[in-house]
Formats: sequence, C-alpha cells, structure tokens
Amino acid sequence: MSLVSAWLRLLVVCSVLPLVTSCATTATPAAMTAAPSAAAVRPEPKALEVIVSGSRPGLEASDFKEAIEKSLANAGLGKAAASGRAAEYQLLAQIVELERPFAMARITASLEVAWSLLRASDKAVTFRKVIKSTHTGGAFDAFAGVVRVRMAIEAAAKNNIEELLSNLSAVEYQ
Repeated sequence: MSLVSAWLRLLVVCSVLPLVTSCATTATPAAMTAAPSAAAVRPEPKALEVIVSGSRPGLEASDFKEAIEKSLANAGLGKAAASGRAAEYQLLAQIVELERPFAMARITASLEVAWSLLRASDKAVTFRKVIKSTHTGGAFDAFAGVVRVRMAIEAAAKNNIEELLSNLSAVEYQ
C-alpha cells in the first residue's frame, strides 16, 4: 500500500467519522415541547415549580425543564409561580435513563423519567409514575449521525412529556 493511498484513507475516515458518530449535540427545548391539547386544558391552571434532575449526555436538565414548563403552559395544566409567590405544586422529574445508540441508519432513543407531583404545602404525593418513551428516527431524517441522534432524543423527550400531560389531565388537584 502506498503512502498516498494510506493518507487518502485516513483523510476519508477522519472526514466521515464526525458525521456518523453519536457524540454530542444537546437536545433543544423547542423540539421537546409538546403541542397544546384541547382536552387537557384546565380553567384555572395551578402554579407549579418544575424541578428536573439527572442530566445525561445529549439531554440537559435545564433544557428538559424549559420544555416541560412550556408544555404545561401550552396545555393549560400548570404555570410558573409568579415572582415572589410560592408554587402550589412541585413537579419533580428525575431522568432515570437515556439510551442513545451509536449513529446508524435507524436510530432509536429511549428515555425513562420518574415523575412526581407534590402539593407544596405538605409534600403530599398527588401523582407518581415512571414513564418510558422511545422514538426511532430514519436514515433520511438528517445526513449527519449526530443530528439524527439529537432528533431521536428530542422526539423521545417530547413523547415522554406528552404522556405526562395525558396523565396529569386526569389528576384531581386538591
């Protein structure tokens, strides 16, 4: 093998590898925010404090929190407590597991979140559930593997939030 062909192969590998590996872009809040649902809207949304823990590579707690808050507001299920006022409820989200595979043609991301809704005054549990969601992205969703991984994570997070909203719409707030 000639030195030129070896260098050419190395150049091709170094050029293509970043396009197909699953390292590093973080999910965006806008892509994880669930669309409003008319069935879920409450006449008087409760003041909520959203607390997220358990960041994972590709899913930051702060971005997930922002998507949750926007989704709750869009659905009319909760609103951020006004400045200087205490929230009536705390919604706790613990990111338990995020599976994000190596970038391939079809990418499936799985997200497991433990949700708890507590009444702030006495910490009584109003709702508790572990929700596992997945999303499989196709080869043509994006050219770069890192983008397909990010899109799969965002969609899995959005699916998780949508299932949460569906569950919360049936919860009776005391």
